[in-house]
Amino acid sequence: MAIEEKKMTKREISAQKTKRKVLEASIQLFTTHGYNAVTIDDIVKEAGVSKGSFYTHFSSKDRVLVESFNTIDHAFEEAMEALPANTTASEQLRVLFRAHFEYCANFQDVDIMKIVYMNQISIGERQVLLKDKTRPHYKYLENIVNLGISTQEFHFSVTPDTLIEYFFIFGHGLIYNWCLEDGKTDLVETGTTFIDQLIEWLTNSH
Repeated sequence: MAIEEKKMTKREISAQKTKRKVLEASIQLFTTHGYNAVTIDDIVKEAGVSKGSFYTHFSSKDRVLVESFNTIDHAFEEAMEALPANTTASEQLRVLFRAHFEYCANFQDVDIMKIVYMNQISIGERQVLLKDKTRPHYKYLENIVNLGISTQEFHFSVTPDTLIEYFFIFGHGLIYNWCLEDGKTDLVETGTTFIDQLIEWLTNSH
């Protein structure tokens, strides 16, 4: 079901455009020159905005990077909304995690993903992204678990909420380990193998 959009004022539209300019310019610079080589001055010059405008939307260069990671929501939505209505819970789980691993493996490079994870475990100012239960990832997992229960496809002895938590730990644990290995392993291939094993456990009634 589509979410009804609130009509924005001209000022809100202008602010959104400025924020998008900063995000797009930042990612372009990070990709071309590397994250550490890019300064906020470089970003505002590339985006054609003032430094004051930058700080209106972002408290730091790290925040720009982390917010750009929000586009993972679109990756989840594209993958899941393309599935037929009768897709099994197991197959939905495979598709969701594959979208997750493919996005992270292709999000700039492994060093950029390290920064995202470092931000999420820092004790300073941060916006929790990876465990935000209002985001599509959680909602899809919730729907998949409920479907698996209703069709008796999944068999497990914990509560549905606990199983969803296990899924979170599984996904982020694999990505964190991939970061520790400096991206030397194939995240998608490893993730696919692990999720197939997980599904085998979930669907085995014995």
